[in-house]
Amino acid sequence: FGNFRSQGNPSGRKIYHRIVKNELQKSVIEHRPSDRWNNLVAGDKRLKWPGWKKNGNKILLVLSNPKSCHYFGYDMQQWWDSTVETIKKHTSMPIIVRHKGSRSDRHENSIYDILDTGIYATVTFNSIAAMESIAYGIPAFTTVSCAATPLSITDLSKIENPYYPDETLIHKHCCNLAYGQFTSEEIANGTAWRLLNL
Repeated sequence: FGNFRSQGNPSGRKIYHRIVKNELQKSVIEHRPSDRWNNLVAGDKRLKWPGWKKNGNKILLVLSNPKSCHYFGYDMQQWWDSTVETIKKHTSMPIIVRHKGSRSDRHENSIYDILDTGIYATVTFNSIAAMESIAYGIPAFTTVSCAATPLSITDLSKIENPYYPDETLIHKHCCNLAYGQFTSEEIANGTAWRLLNL
């Protein structure tokens, strides 16, 4: 969170880096204070919980980096083909595909820009976009363990009946995730090491 253009990050540069012990993404909700999350929300009002947005009429399919699929033993193209086929079995809503693209591409057309186009639910392999979607009020489906795992489901047969976790659980996980992302300065001065070992 916090790496898109916003009031707190006008240039949209990559301020924060994710550090997770023994996982690619933090997939378990742990209790952490709210201070770091509150600072992120203060810098980007899009992170303030908006409530569930249930009026969408499109499915957003976010493609992950093929390296991530390979790490979990999946072929990206096969995953994509199978996922699209399964979604189409269970809904007639159109599917919008978002490729990972370069960082500059993602700034020109941020995840929030796309979510604001009438997205009903987001489907990813294990992209951080799933967690961004949930925090923005749009439910998500994921395939393998990732940051959104505790707040999403894997069963695409429920694409028209997604999981809407309670706001307090979402907030708790956002606070948890904020304690796993750090600035370069925090990495250099030992803050990251200290917080990761709480």
